[in-house]
Amino acid sequence: MMSNKRKILFLQLIFLLAHFFLIFTMLKPYIGIDVQYNKNGQIIISNIYDNDGWARYSNLTIGDTVLEVDEINVTTFNTHFKHNNCFVHGSSIKIIRNNEIQYIQAPPDSVKDTFQEIIIPSIFSLTVFILTLFIYQQNSKVAFYLTGFLLSVSLSFFASTESGRGDIVSSIIISVFFPLGSLFLTHFIRMLLLEKGIKIKWHIFYKINGFICLAIIISKLLTLFFINNLDAFNTILVISFFCFNICFSILLLIYFYLTTKGSHHEVFLKWLILIHVCAFVPFIFLHAVPFIFRLPYIQDDHAAFTLFIIPIGYTYIVLTNRLIDINFILKQIPYYVFLTFIPTLILTIFIISERFYSRNIILYFIILFLAILTINIVTLFLKEKLDFQLKDSLLYHQSFFSKNLNEFSQKLASVMKEDDLEDLLLQQVKETLDPQTLLLIRINYETTEYQCFDFIQNTESILADSIKLKLKNNHTDILIDHPNYLGIQLYEHHHIGTYIWISKKRNNTTFNLHEKMWLINIVKYVRLVYENLNIVKNIIATIENRDTTNQQSSNTLTRFLLQLSEQERKRLASDLHDSALQDQTIWYQKLNQLIQNSNTLQKEDLETLNKIKNGLLDVIKQIRDTCSELRPNFLLNTNFTASLEDLCKKKQAKASFSLRYDFQLSNYANNHNLTISIYRVLQELLTNAEKHSDATLVSIEMWEDDHYIYLDYKDNGVGMDNVSEQYNEDHIGLIGIKERIHILDGEIEFITELTQGLQILITIPR
Repeated sequence: MMSNKRKILFLQLIFLLAHFFLIFTMLKPYIGIDVQYNKNGQIIISNIYDNDGWARYSNLTIGDTVLEVDEINVTTFNTHFKHNNCFVHGSSIKIIRNNEIQYIQAPPDSVKDTFQEIIIPSIFSLTVFILTLFIYQQNSKVAFYLTGFLLSVSLSFFASTESGRGDIVSSIIISVFFPLGSLFLTHFIRMLLLEKGIKIKWHIFYKINGFICLAIIISKLLTLFFINNLDAFNTILVISFFCFNICFSILLLIYFYLTTKGSHHEVFLKWLILIHVCAFVPFIFLHAVPFIFRLPYIQDDHAAFTLFIIPIGYTYIVLTNRLIDINFILKQIPYYVFLTFIPTLILTIFIISERFYSRNIILYFIILFLAILTINIVTLFLKEKLDFQLKDSLLYHQSFFSKNLNEFSQKLASVMKEDDLEDLLLQQVKETLDPQTLLLIRINYETTEYQCFDFIQNTESILADSIKLKLKNNHTDILIDHPNYLGIQLYEHHHIGTYIWISKKRNNTTFNLHEKMWLINIVKYVRLVYENLNIVKNIIATIENRDTTNQQSSNTLTRFLLQLSEQERKRLASDLHDSALQDQTIWYQKLNQLIQNSNTLQKEDLETLNKIKNGLLDVIKQIRDTCSELRPNFLLNTNFTASLEDLCKKKQAKASFSLRYDFQLSNYANNHNLTISIYRVLQELLTNAEKHSDATLVSIEMWEDDHYIYLDYKDNGVGMDNVSEQYNEDHIGLIGIKERIHILDGEIEFITELTQGLQILITIPR
């Protein structure tokens, strides 16, 4: 069986051969006449087309007897004449008129028309053919059906002009590939959806559709050669079959788009719908449907110009393998239609009234209106793209405000209080807009009391009653656009609204659109920061008011505070290491070098410098130990037990008590939260023993089983009388221990009496 690649090659070969023949045929100028036999058996001109061909520009008249076309006797055209009842191409005609032989030559303009008839469809065909070369690389049914659809539509478009003129070969091409292209499209959509994992059931429909397509093609070919009186009926049948398949494919895409909405296929399906709707709807409703119902219609070769959307759309998808944000485009189009509808309507009426006097004026009006509307919409899209690309050069005013907002947002990072936020905003407004009056107004909606803070110190800035009424009735955050003032609500808290109120600029000009938009946007930044400040304030109040002894703290809050604490430890350790420690080390090295290289110093001075050097070394060591305690990096580099032993060794070196420890634990390298929590618990226990226990002996044991980790702390110190009371007074470290164990879902037990030492038993789930 032939592979998909060979099928594609076969279609491409037919495509090229058909185009070579059509181009060769179309290079000769189209005459544009109908002929018939008279009583004497002579061929006479029975009709001259008024909208096609070069005969309309010549002095040919109806009734002229045709003798030769391009110096070939018309008697040799009998077979050709039988099929199409007209002479299609030729650059010269020999006629007899009033017993006088005349030679009529095609005017020069006809060559130009011929070039235009070839070049535009050729661009379309070339684009499609290049696209199929990329598709050829994929050896799949989807690639084959897509190639068949593209080549069939392109070939039908190319042959449509000559088919309408009665050329027999072009008519055959249209009869075969026009319905076949729509059949290829239905199978392409079906296979594409299957490839995307979307199942389609209607297999019998596709088989029946294929048989119908074959029957229509055979019927149309028979009418071309044998049954001429059924040609009009079969033409309607072909067009109806084409329209049905196109509409079916589009509706199928819409159906699966709606049923799979929200999936990752949504944008892709929307793209396919848009491509086929834009490409085929003008042809269907401006040519096919009016032709079927015998209404005024535009020529098929003109209506088919929107088919250019197909290769453009598919080329973009194939070459870039990505999709433009179609949601943005679809949302912008109604807005642009609203902007351009009235000017488009006026322009269309003006052009129609000046240029066209035709019985098809309604059709011309629709076509012209849609063309102008499309051009206007495309222009607005291009304008938006140029605005973005040229925003830093030509659009200085917009660029200035954009940069101003960026600078303001960077300054907001340092704001910690509401007053600082308001001062920063007022200063920015003053520098940017330079108003005559700049007020910060607070209004109590319950008591209607007003407070005004004049930032520019303008004694004339008095709130008029009309302005007070506006503020009183305004509870929204939209811009208050007064003829001489601008106002906007910053925020509302506890029935008190805060507004910024500014007058016109010092140069007595009103605020333009960009300045108003800038004010609206900068206030949005301020509102966001204000909300964050309030959230932080509420969190701090919650922390300050919580009772650590009588109720259990929130796990989430405790975890957040501990993580925040660890982050601050890391930041502080990094700052100490990168600044103070490095500077101290540099000065230590310089001092050491000075001592070693100096031979002129007195012995006493040298001893003093050595003492300073040793003191500096002690400071360096203390800073390094502090950094290590704040951020124990060795937890990441060594096993867990070694880290705990290292902590105990360092504490033993400085402590006044004897420390015994035994750790029998696994390595918990993958559980950083557990390791850092246990490390901090042990650190707090040792620090508490050093500061408060007055113990001479401290012992720590840690072991584990399949489910739990156990820690047993003992000392022979002063002990405690009331554990809960000690939490609130001196032993803040024990609160931290309790909270850490709590968020690990562990248990802690204190066994102690005054002067009897302290034992702490901790159990933590693994």
